Amino acid sequence: MINGETGNTNVGNILTNPNGQDTLDGAQATTSNVVISVVTPAGTGVVPTIEESTGKVSVPAGTAGGDYEIEYKICEQDGSGNAINNCATAKVKLRVITLEAKDDDYSSTPQTNTEAKEYEVLGNDKRNGQNPVPASKCKSYDN
Repeated sequence: MINGETGNTNVGNILTNPNGQDTLDGAQATTSNVVISVVTPAGTGVVPTIEESTGKVSVPAGTAGGDYEIEYKICEQDGSGNAINNCATAKVKLRVITLEAKDDDYSSTPQTNTEAKEYEVLGNDKRNGQNPVPASKCKSYDN
């Protein structure tokens, strides 16, 4: 997952992705032997992109949390950088999250050494614009 607030200008490269390298006639596809083009972008505005000249995938700072998909095409080039008809398409899938953690102030309701109070600390925090759901609840007491 990528933090949409800060973004990441180099998430990876479509030609050398961890799910298997893109190939041309069984050899590694590179910007020297294929032309990259975006078929279907992730959307409009501040969204993840593919740099067509390099294959680099970027998530700009300020990208809203959510799932994104970019469809791209690689085509064999003719030696002068022009695409010829030997093409294949694939998709990049990205999960972007946004987190907002706000300070909690419970100083107006202090606890004493004889009592333990449980405080809700996630009520004013957000994950992708929604209140986060804790994986488990833990209690911590400071006296």
